[in-house]
Amino acid sequence: MKKNSSKVLSLATFISMSLIGGAAYASHELENQPFMSEQNNDGHISWHEFRHELGAYPAINATIDRNGVIYLSGHVDSSFDSLLIERLAMKVRGVKALRISVDTD
Repeated sequence: MKKNSSKVLSLATFISMSLIGGAAYASHELENQPFMSEQNNDGHISWHEFRHELGAYPAINATIDRNGVIYLSGHVDSSFDSLLIERLAMKVRGVKALRISVDTD
């Protein structure tokens, strides 16, 4: 019995140390990722985040060219929705201009 409990204790110690070491490594890796750095807390969002938020407006199409111009087209229910989309688009990191062709009711 004593032999089994020492094996269990050794195994438990090994697992604990592995988990602690793995968590420390993962935490260090996350700190070095660009999306975790404080430099990105400038109020801007990524193109991916913009597209995710735009999912609430399925009738809107958006593209961006390599010069930082976002093209918006489609239809929304109100001018308020159109304004929200425009403001959101201007938050996209690297955006220089908007070209808008959005119809409202």
